[in-house]
Amino acid sequence: MKTTLNKTNTWVVLFVLWILALMVAGSSSFAQTAAPIEPPVISDPRNAFELSYEAAEDAVTQALTEKGVGDKVSATMNGRKPKPIFVYSKPITVEARGLKFDKLSGHWEGSLAFIADGEVVSAIPASGHFDEMIEVAVLKREMRNTDVIREGDVEIRDFSLSHTRADTITDLSGLIGKAPLRTISPFRPIRAEEVITPAIVKKDALVQMHYSLPGMEISTTGQTITAGAKGDVISVRNVTSKKVVRAVVENSDTVSILTTGADHAQN
Repeated sequence: MKTTLNKTNTWVVLFVLWILALMVAGSSSFAQTAAPIEPPVISDPRNAFELSYEAAEDAVTQALTEKGVGDKVSATMNGRKPKPIFVYSKPITVEARGLKFDKLSGHWEGSLAFIADGEVVSAIPASGHFDEMIEVAVLKREMRNTDVIREGDVEIRDFSLSHTRADTITDLSGLIGKAPLRTISPFRPIRAEEVITPAIVKKDALVQMHYSLPGMEISTTGQTITAGAKGDVISVRNVTSKKVVRAVVENSDTVSILTTGADHAQN
């Protein structure tokens, strides 16, 4: 009889342990596959504090920047929605924690912790994409090759580094005072080869030609054969002798004739 009871007790113990093992395994599996926590229902919406997806993305952006991803980063979340990502009955902030990222693919993943009164009240897994950003000088309006770009025509905007090239103009000084080679649309990155220094001397214009040598200076009137910007070397015809010479554009009315040696040096 004693032996039978001992065996019965043993089977009971084993059965209980088996049930407990199933419960632990089930709860562990649930924890791994649980869906992100939905924002809690607030009985009085007037007392609710909402946190937007944009605020969560800003937290991820800050965390990626602190991790040295780049000087300027822009992060977006997968599954972004127009409604709040979290609602709570107290003022709430969000922090990105445990971030992992791949610069090659631009992918990030981690957790978003929602904090109220200095304590984490909830957390959800999150993932998304990020871009390294760069400041680029752009036009504020469409401009043609007859226009000269002024200070009021340009501004700085952020663009993804992957959408720019090595010769993309990043500084306002690279555009101000220049002219489009062809029509340029607004609010897009501009390459250096798309703008030129505008001509201040037009073709067939009458200009004063200056020629200087030690102890001698000659001035005469000439007619330009080609247009040119300040500093350009253009062809000019002496209206008296009809001789064509090479000269440097000094301003809209004056050119300096090159000596043979200087002309070769320019070329």
